[in-house]
Amino acid sequence: MEALFGIGLAVEADLRGAALSWWMVRAIPEESGALLINMATIEAAWLALLGDMGITSPTATAPPRHPLVAQLLEIAPEPESETGFPENYELLKAGVTS
Repeated sequence: MEALFGIGLAVEADLRGAALSWWMVRAIPEESGALLINMATIEAAWLALLGDMGITSPTATAPPRHPLVAQLLEIAPEPESETGFPENYELLKAGVTS
């Protein structure tokens, strides 16, 4: 469980970093859009891993979500499965099982 919480912290840190980057480039559609897709991909991989482990609440294994991160995830487009999802999922899974 400790490894899972550590990975949860890393996921939230990545999402917060991407949210801060989005804030800096929000007026540049290409850049801000890419950051939103990246955030959605990380989130999808995290939720898929938790689902595979039978965990239904991401906050059970990570700190509370920052409101800006939550807002950006709501407006982010659906991630494409071939655009980073498998790599993110495998990295997260390896971190939990190691």
